[in-house]
Amino acid sequence: MHHPKEDTTQLVETGKLVGLLNVLLAPVYYANSKWGVTASIAATGATLYLCKKIGEEQRIQESEVESTSVAHIGGFFSGTTAEKKQPKEAIEQTFGDVIAGGSALYNSLMSGASV
Repeated sequence: MHHPKEDTTQLVETGKLVGLLNVLLAPVYYANSKWGVTASIAATGATLYLCKKIGEEQRIQESEVESTSVAHIGGFFSGTTAEKKQPKEAIEQTFGDVIAGGSALYNSLMSGASV
């Protein structure tokens, strides 16, 4: 997958967020390694899901600002006339949503603001 260079900063911030989460779960690993792995997988999955939702919301808001109501006229018939996304495009879009949402979540946690 080819990603623009500006995504590198967002990718690092998302990685820091997931890494920090797993460091905070270290006491659970110390208490019981099976529970630690389970907690880590569950917390990482939940965090990535939250990041995806935040990134998806941001993308939708940005596209609404850029588009006009005339562009949405074909939306009613989108199930019959619009082309379906290819799996590769869907994966890249989901990856982009996770990275953008993770970056926004990381920045809001570090600045103390709400998402």
